[in-house]
Amino acid sequence: MGKFREDEAFVHGEEIAKSISENVFRQNRPKAEMRNKMNDFVIVSIDGRLDDSIIGNDSTGIVDTSMVFSLFARDKSYGMDIAKLSSMLESLEGMLPYSKDGIMIYDAKLLITGQDDLGFSAYFVETKLRIN
Repeated sequence: MGKFREDEAFVHGEEIAKSISENVFRQNRPKAEMRNKMNDFVIVSIDGRLDDSIIGNDSTGIVDTSMVFSLFARDKSYGMDIAKLSSMLESLEGMLPYSKDGIMIYDAKLLITGQDDLGFSAYFVETKLRIN
């Protein structure tokens, strides 16, 4: 299998996320006391699943998986802040496709939207991640 280089992939994903929000986190959402100080944040996560075509194939050195950008915006008094979430989504789309240092992030798909009952609404966007 190709070298996974997960940390490098996170650095590049975070570079994209920082163009969307100054509040960027890896894998998990921030603690409640941190969320109370934010109006938006982005979580960058990498799927633990590797493409089966890569397993046992050392000749390519390519790893395919997915990266998810979870875009969170504080709810308004009337509910979801759709304008803010849409703006965040447009910023993400404007950064893709992304290719640098053998890391490719591309092919964004909006998976789901919704409220989290903690004062935020979210868009979850899955992208393909290829590491050469």
